[in-house]
Amino acid sequence: LVLALYKDGECSHVLQVESCRVGFRTVDIIDGTLTINGEAVTICGVNRHDHDPDSGKVVSLELMMRDIELMKSNNFNAVRTSHYPNASEFYALCDYYGLYCCNEANQEVH
Repeated sequence: LVLALYKDGECSHVLQVESCRVGFRTVDIIDGTLTINGEAVTICGVNRHDHDPDSGKVVSLELMMRDIELMKSNNFNAVRTSHYPNASEFYALCDYYGLYCCNEANQEVH
């Protein structure tokens, strides 16, 4: 999706342009089988804590990419963000690399 803002409605003078990825999915459970856009899907996922061994809670884009590449190279197709939301860049990377993402809310009740 691309949105453009023009000065005085003239296409020759662009003030600002913004874009984002947009997609539509149909998610169903048919006869006990999870389907996405009509295709059966088996979820094979891992938990991920947004944590860097050197910098703690500050996770670099490079480390996020390395985590996702490691998941994909081991045939995982899903990731659960454990206990709290991650940086928005992580969700964009999941979308780009084709990982299903389950974002856990910070609602610890145990």
